[in-house]
Amino acid sequence: MELASRLSALTGRPSAPTCVSVSASSPCSPTTFTASRANKEQFLAAVSGLCSALSVEDKRLAIAYAERGVSRVQDSRYDAVVGLGASIRINRKLHGGAYVPHATEANLAWALIAQARFEEADTLLAESLEECSPLQVAFKFYPTPAGDQEIICLPMGNLGQASRKSDCGL
Repeated sequence: MELASRLSALTGRPSAPTCVSVSASSPCSPTTFTASRANKEQFLAAVSGLCSALSVEDKRLAIAYAERGVSRVQDSRYDAVVGLGASIRINRKLHGGAYVPHATEANLAWALIAQARFEEADTLLAESLEECSPLQVAFKFYPTPAGDQEIICLPMGNLGQASRKSDCGL
């Protein structure tokens, strides 16, 4: 039985995600966000349990860690660093030398900056930029204005500002 079928059987939900659109005029209620956070925690627990039972680490586990990490960063819960780091580690392992850093690295950098872990954020962002360039040239892929390099450069600019404020005692 494949992982998606086991997950569906375990959660009692279909394996394909269902989308609900919310119109711009109707605000989302706090209970919607609370339910979303709880679902992400349950999803990670279910996927993690299945992957552990099957002795595999795949894209679904990386996505579950990344989604939970983003929710925790949004909630100012910076224990997200561990989950986002796990997502990056799994993706690097799955893609080998063809992994292009993107939003997960940027989200991890934001969490590190919020914790005043500036050197770690700087190292992560510098390594991510170094990994982007050769692969983009090799595959003749050049980023659009919302491309991978720009996603990584955004927290890089804020890192400089945050570390200067910290140095000045602000």
